[in-house]
Amino acid sequence: MQNFICKVRTPQGQIIKIKLTEEDKISCLKKLKRNGMTPIEIKPSLSVPHNVSRKISSAIIANKKEKQIINLNKEVINSIKIEDIRIFTEELLFLREANFSNVNAIKTIIKNTKNENFINILRTILKNIEKDIFIYKSLESYSQIFPLIYINLIKNGELTGSLDKGLKNAIEYLKKEEKLTEVVQEKVFPNILLVFVIMLFMFLSIIFGIPLIEKLLFSTNLTLQLPLVTRIVFEICNFIIYKWYIFALLIIVIASFIIFKLKTPEGKLKFDKFKYKNKVFGKALYLLDFSRLIRCLVINLENKMRLQDSLEVCKDVVKNTYMLNTIEKSINSIFKGNIWIESFESDKVLDSIVVEMLKSSSKGKNVALIEKTIEYLEKQINEEIDELISRLTEISYIIIGILFLIYIGTILIPCISVYLSSFLLF
Repeated sequence: MQNFICKVRTPQGQIIKIKLTEEDKISCLKKLKRNGMTPIEIKPSLSVPHNVSRKISSAIIANKKEKQIINLNKEVINSIKIEDIRIFTEELLFLREANFSNVNAIKTIIKNTKNENFINILRTILKNIEKDIFIYKSLESYSQIFPLIYINLIKNGELTGSLDKGLKNAIEYLKKEEKLTEVVQEKVFPNILLVFVIMLFMFLSIIFGIPLIEKLLFSTNLTLQLPLVTRIVFEICNFIIYKWYIFALLIIVIASFIIFKLKTPEGKLKFDKFKYKNKVFGKALYLLDFSRLIRCLVINLENKMRLQDSLEVCKDVVKNTYMLNTIEKSINSIFKGNIWIESFESDKVLDSIVVEMLKSSSKGKNVALIEKTIEYLEKQINEEIDELISRLTEISYIIIGILFLIYIGTILIPCISVYLSSFLLF
C-alpha cells in the first residue's frame, strides 16, 4: 500500500488535495470517481502537505452539498443510542490499531453487535466500503442517527489519511454527549416523574374519593352537609365523569390549536424563544445548545476554516429556530466587520466571562482559548443543572403541598366528619 496525494475537483467545482492510501494510482482513480470527485493529478507522497487539511475543510465541510438521506422510522432512530455509536467507534479504532482493514473490522463488529437495527446500518456501511466509498459518505446518509460533529470528525480523518485520530476525537466527543445525557436522565427526569406521579395519585383520589363519600352519606341517611370546597370539586368530578366527551373535546381543540401554531414559523420561533427565556430550565437548554455550537466551531477552526463558513456549517447541530436566527445575525455581523459573539451577548444569557473569552479568541483567532471556554461552559452547565434540580424540587414541594391541602379539604375532612357524626348517632 502506498500514500498518494490526489488533486481533485469536488462536486461543488472546487479544487482540493486529499490523501489516499491505495495499492496503485488506478485504485486511487477508481475510489475518487466512486466518491463523486474528478481526479486532476495523482502522485505518490509520504506525508500530507501542510495546507491539505485547510483545503479539505473549506471545500468539503463548509460547502454543504445535498446529501442522500435515508429515511428511517422513529422506532429505528430511537433504538440506536449514543452509547451504541461510541461502542462501535471504539471497536473500529481497536481493530484498526490491530491492523484490521476497514472491511474486516466492520465484519467483525457486526458479529459482535446485538442491535438488529444498527446491524442493518453497519451492513450498508460495509457494502459501501467494499465499493471503495468513504465511511463518512455512508454516515451522511444516516444523519438522523450519527451527529454532524461526529461525521465531520470522521470525514476529516479519512480525507487527511488520519482516520485513527478522527476516531479518537469522535470517541471523546461521544463520551461528553453521553455524560450530558446521563446527567439529564439521572437527575432531572426522576424529579419530574415524581411530581407527575404524586399529582396523578392526588387527582385520582379526589375523582374517585368524593363520589364514595357522597354514597356513604346517602347510605347512612346522614344530613351532614359537605364542605364548600368538597362540593365544588365534587361538581367538577361529576362533569369530568359524566360529561367526559366535552372535557375531551376541549382538550383536543386546545391541543390542535397549539400544534397548528407551532407549525407556523412565527409560532415555532416564539415557542423556541420561550424554551430559552423561561426561568425554570431556559438557561440550561441555552447553554447546552450553545456548547454544541462552540464544539462544532472548534473542530472547523482547527482545520483553518473561515469563521463565517464554520458558523454556517455549525447551524446543523442546532435545532432551535431562535438560536439559528442568532447564528444568522452573527454571520451577518462578521461581514459587517463586527465580532460574531455580540449577537449572542444581546440575549443576556451567557456569562460575561464566556463572552469576553470568545471576543478575545475572535480577535486573535485563538482556538485554544475557545477550548478553554468550552471547559468553562461545561462547568456552568453542570452548575445550572444542579440549580435546575433544586428549582424542580422546590416546585414539586409547592405542587405537592397545594394538592395535599386540596386532598385534606375534599377527602379527609369529610371522612372525619362522617365518622364523627356516625359515632355520635350511635
